[in-house]
Amino acid sequence: MEQLFRLLLLPALFQLRAGGAEEITFAVLCYSVGGREVFGVRGSSVLLDPEYEANLSESGVMWTFIGSNGKLVTILDYVPNHPMEEPNKHFKSRLQFNSSNGALTLNDLNSGDQGVYCMTVDDKLKWNASLKLIVGGREVFGVRGSSVLLDPEYEANLSERGVMWIFIGSNGKLVTILDYVPNHPMEEPNKHFKSRLQFNSSSGALTLNDLNSGDQGVYRMTVDDKLKWNASLKLIEVLPEPSIVGNSTCMDTTVELTCRVSAGTASSTLWWKDDEVITDGQQYQLMQNNSTLIISRAIKSNCGNYTCIVENPVSKRTKSYALTIHGLTNMYHGTVAFSSAAFVTAVATLLTAVITVLSKAPYWSKHCKERFQFIQEKLQHFLEFAPVLSLIFLFAACGCWIQTEVCHEIFNVVSSVADIIAMPILFAEVLGQTGPSESAVILLVLLFLHLIITIFSAFNMVTCEKLHKILSTKSCRVIFGLAAPVGGIIGLSVSCILIGKVVKQAGEECEPAAYLQSTIICAAILTLVILGVTFQLYKLCWKRQSGTSPANTYTKVKSSECPHSGAEGNVIKSGIATIVKVIPSESTVNG
Repeated sequence: MEQLFRLLLLPALFQLRAGGAEEITFAVLCYSVGGREVFGVRGSSVLLDPEYEANLSESGVMWTFIGSNGKLVTILDYVPNHPMEEPNKHFKSRLQFNSSNGALTLNDLNSGDQGVYCMTVDDKLKWNASLKLIVGGREVFGVRGSSVLLDPEYEANLSERGVMWIFIGSNGKLVTILDYVPNHPMEEPNKHFKSRLQFNSSSGALTLNDLNSGDQGVYRMTVDDKLKWNASLKLIEVLPEPSIVGNSTCMDTTVELTCRVSAGTASSTLWWKDDEVITDGQQYQLMQNNSTLIISRAIKSNCGNYTCIVENPVSKRTKSYALTIHGLTNMYHGTVAFSSAAFVTAVATLLTAVITVLSKAPYWSKHCKERFQFIQEKLQHFLEFAPVLSLIFLFAACGCWIQTEVCHEIFNVVSSVADIIAMPILFAEVLGQTGPSESAVILLVLLFLHLIITIFSAFNMVTCEKLHKILSTKSCRVIFGLAAPVGGIIGLSVSCILIGKVVKQAGEECEPAAYLQSTIICAAILTLVILGVTFQLYKLCWKRQSGTSPANTYTKVKSSECPHSGAEGNVIKSGIATIVKVIPSESTVNG
């Protein structure tokens, strides 16, 4: 202590020359009072307790520190009814102060904390102590209420030698808990440990029973007054069975599985899927000390049994979680809904085309022909706008499907109006990086063909007189006749392909498969309603423009009234559906 005093006082003398007389006086005074020694372990905590009897909550308390450089620094300044100050950066956020008794707890000890600590009350020195850090030795773990063996594994027989066990707790006090002298009664001088110790005189091992929080600290064994072994005892709670909480089990979503324990702290967490250890990588991400498992864009193959293993030095627990990826995202359901709408529209188109062809057949009775003729007159305009509706539904269905296959990243980043405006550029970037799938290419080709057919149908709906002259040729009428049925066939094909892909995706590997019946039924009913409403609106618009009924604008013309009617009849008989409005003859148009 005297040598330490000289080492610390020497820099202070130089400080005195520089004008720090008051600080030097206080430093000398701090050393002049007989301070006690306090011991701590690097990385742990120590309690500097002056054991002051009076209540200090209404008194000014200051803690100062003199380190190896001899400088006197204030580390804590407490003034009643004012915020407590911690002016020194080295100690900041590591101090816990008890304003009632003035005790100071210093956490996370390091080598720079060694030195002299002084406490003053109302500018009067009341207590000081010298803190020394000792080697904590090996770590020993115990459980509250159980027993722990402190075994130095000493090879020699110690029954004829003097053995002493010393304990240093959180208050930094060094106390003797067991003193063994050969041929003398063993002493247990400390009340805290009395009757809880079992000593093996041969090996020097010490068993400590009925552990409690006050037993945490450093234990040192000396043989014939020479230090032979020391260890740091920490009490840890036994881990209960963990619980696994998941946020989602839907495909194409981010699934998070969090493994939690209700008590204690797990020192390690390990995840298994079925019989394989999960490591941090592209498919799986481990966060928060491995307690959270993240599965990005979950797919069917992610289904399985996930096991979480939590462990600490005194316990090990496991918990399993059966992850089932089921259901489809909104984009998949959108694909099914729009495909179903296109399917219903295509079926209605083909049925209308078939009825129109049958009404032209020569072998029907007069009564049947009249019925077919009546139906044909009512549905002629349907064949004009149906391909347009079918195209709209197919484009929406294919857009949803391509989004699920190619550009899922786009919707993950869309969060503002600017993102929505930039979506086409973003879509192109994703396609450039991943490339379109084979199925996407086929669907786009079919859509392009359907678009051409729809354009021809749109031309047929135009009532321009000059355009009628151009479109009145036989080849144009044949193309118009094929437009609706071919568009219906393409609509059926594309919608069946898309629905099949979604059903396949829903039923692979992991059960239960998603139920799509409700989506299909709702989409079919809604489509029929849309077709009916659109048909009525179309008729009303036609009446306002032409002043006649749509049915009457279609010919029931005899072959003598139209030079092209014979060709039209040949087309019908050859199986080509001329389900279009017959263009009036040139003489009629001109006349």
